[in-house]
Amino acid sequence: MGSGTPGKANTLRFTYLDWPRVLENLRAELHLLDGAKWHLGEMLLSVRQTLAGTPGVAAAFASQGVSWRALGNRLGMRASEVELLSRVSEAFPKGKRVSGVGWEHHRVVLFELPAATLSQRHKWLREAARQEWNPTQLGVQIRKALSGSKPQGRDPVPRDDQTAGRAPGERKTR
Repeated sequence: MGSGTPGKANTLRFTYLDWPRVLENLRAELHLLDGAKWHLGEMLLSVRQTLAGTPGVAAAFASQGVSWRALGNRLGMRASEVELLSRVSEAFPKGKRVSGVGWEHHRVVLFELPAATLSQRHKWLREAARQEWNPTQLGVQIRKALSGSKPQGRDPVPRDDQTAGRAPGERKTR
């Protein structure tokens, strides 16, 4: 927190008077973590695309024991985590991400609305930013909307449908 060096334990002690500074530092660290997830996901996606798109490369990597599981083990992660980072980056490439919400929000929308279009996912992400929903709250709101329950928030989104994948406020077309 005080040193600005990621990965180093900070021994500073804070009083209640330091609370705004503590929150500011925590937000900065979370922003770095969010950026790291996007960056790592992009790198893993590049590896996956290279393996899938280049004849012989997948076999060469496999012969060296390279797989999601092996890569995850070397990174200290499960294979499913490695795949997840890659999938979220693939679904939301640079320039197609919604600002004001983080990687976890994008992950929630991707998995709660697997058949939704990018436009429908963006509407949910923009609503999460507007309502200041955390990723858990976003997931709850999506599930409520899909089940026909009224979403909750400071200013609930008007709903006139129960169609899976429909974003907040999106009208049913005839």
